[in-house]
Amino acid sequence: MSQLRNKTGLTLVELVMVIVIVGILTSVSSMYIKQVIDLWSFLTFRNEVVAQGRLALTRMGREVRQVKDNSSISIADASRLEFTDVNDNVIDYRLFGGNLMRNSNILAKGVSGLIFCYYDIYNNPVCAPECGCDVSSGELSDIYRIKIKFDVASGGQSKHLEMQSFPRNITN
Repeated sequence: MSQLRNKTGLTLVELVMVIVIVGILTSVSSMYIKQVIDLWSFLTFRNEVVAQGRLALTRMGREVRQVKDNSSISIADASRLEFTDVNDNVIDYRLFGGNLMRNSNILAKGVSGLIFCYYDIYNNPVCAPECGCDVSSGELSDIYRIKIKFDVASGGQSKHLEMQSFPRNITN
């Protein structure tokens, strides 16, 4: 009988206590893992939105450089730019809802505050106040440099993007 009492083993109470402690440790560590996964997915989504905005801005700058000549800009106001490029394509940039539009195609989503600013060869704003007015038809030929600004938003955060472009075929 004394041999049975000297054998060591786990009792049911000890086994239940180990399971409870492991369960508590697992649930605590899963909260940290969930936070890391949420942060990773948020940053990934934000980076995709910013990358899409930068790609749109780069394309806009490249296409604005291809303006045909001084008379090919048909609309130039604070929130819209329409022109004809060297290949006789009409390109129209504007904000519709939360989308940056190029003609009827979505160029970028989650965009707010699209602003175009127009400057003459002497770096003076073509219209006053700067970036907040429509360029009259008489002043369209004075445009030498175009600044494009907008914000992209994701998950409550926004990123301001800005670019300047000098149309190649405009002479003053």
